[in-house]
Amino acid sequence: MTRLLRSPAAWALALIIAAGAAVSGPDLSAYAGAAPVSVGVGLLISATVTGIAAALVRRSRLWDRHGAAVALALAWGALAAPALIILCADQTDDLMARLGWDAIADSVSGAWPEEIAKDLGVALISIAWWPRMRRPGDGLIIGLFCGLGFELIETLIYGVAGALAHPSSDLAGALDSWHQRELGLGAGLHAICTAIAGWGLTTAMATGRRRHGVLGVVAGFALHFAWNADWPQSWAQPALGVVYAVSLAALAACWRSALRSCPPRSRAGGPDGPPHPGGGVPLGENAGGEGAQLPAGAR
Repeated sequence: MTRLLRSPAAWALALIIAAGAAVSGPDLSAYAGAAPVSVGVGLLISATVTGIAAALVRRSRLWDRHGAAVALALAWGALAAPALIILCADQTDDLMARLGWDAIADSVSGAWPEEIAKDLGVALISIAWWPRMRRPGDGLIIGLFCGLGFELIETLIYGVAGALAHPSSDLAGALDSWHQRELGLGAGLHAICTAIAGWGLTTAMATGRRRHGVLGVVAGFALHFAWNADWPQSWAQPALGVVYAVSLAALAACWRSALRSCPPRSRAGGPDGPPHPGGGVPLGENAGGEGAQLPAGAR
């Protein structure tokens, strides 16, 4: 507990998530009052998707008892990130309108605040759990669930809009929105972009190679930017297909890179991780696996 209280990153996480909940809570209550069926279905789908994602990731060698950090990542993505985005989204829209950059307005106003807000959560969680989280795969997993939390809450809101717009059935309208966003082209894009950024951030923290952090963050932003671009109608679908394919390929490359930094999983399993942020092993020990490195200048 002493380590936790001394972690500024942990305090920042708790305060920003709490503030985000206070900002988002009234809106979510209003959505539930306007379209209770849609919100109920959205929460059920979100829980199912999260459970499936966690089950799949737990089967990978990248998983190293990330449970508490993953829960925080989901909370950040669903509560803190939307509140932070609200603070700057309107100003970004106004700036694009004044500059007349209509073709990239959605790209800038979407990718810019959203990726920064999600990446900030990944950075704070990684710092709060340092040195426990010191492998590239740690940031990748945290980024994946941070982006997933944001994507699910965003789709839930779209589901409410779809329910209210449907002429005869709230349920049909909500399911149509979920189908379009989560079962077709672009499904999981928020999670993919933030996972790539997370891989870069923790790689930079572990090795001191800042270019990896810049590469990951810029790649996540660029993919989101390209997805939101106002493509000419005649080749919009092929362009989006290419962006999505590149996104999946980039995630696979980061995943393979992260696996190379992991030791083989033993049958007996390793020791349990710390129960709270800042509860990692002493900096001089190699509990993060063979080849684990400390950040440059660490003491």
